[in-house]
Amino acid sequence: MSGARKCFRVRVDWMKGRRVGDAQAALILLRHGESEWNASDRFTGWMDVGLTELGKREAAAAGRTLKATGLDAIDDLHSSALGRTVDTLALCVEALGKRLPTGEAAHGHAGDAPRLTYCRSWQLNERHYGHLTGMAKGDARQKYGANQVQRWRRAWRETPPRTA
Repeated sequence: MSGARKCFRVRVDWMKGRRVGDAQAALILLRHGESEWNASDRFTGWMDVGLTELGKREAAAAGRTLKATGLDAIDDLHSSALGRTVDTLALCVEALGKRLPTGEAAHGHAGDAPRLTYCRSWQLNERHYGHLTGMAKGDARQKYGANQVQRWRRAWRETPPRTA
């Protein structure tokens, strides 16, 4: 068992014993699977590129892992508006034996029995990379310096250049 998987298992076992009122609750954060531009080491940001085959397998594996650890009683889903995140979520939910709701079925209604709800929102999109979008990360480090690129990627107050 890998270190990350072992750590996940320990956290899951800990969460199973926690209670909020009469119900257990867990917040599950899942990043999208590998995208085409992740695979080619490019800045992706808001560019809506698809998942690779590996990314699709990763998404389904995440669902199987959730199911195997007993965290499959999911009732409220949120994703960014980007296709790769929607596709990741749909494949993960499918591996749980459920379907990602669409249209009116995505929203719960007062008085209805609990069911899977889904909200897709651009506010959850990942960082916008401005002029760096589509650029190879190695080229950006060579042009702007590794430290500056790292600050653009991780700092809250620094943003990449908007234009060349």
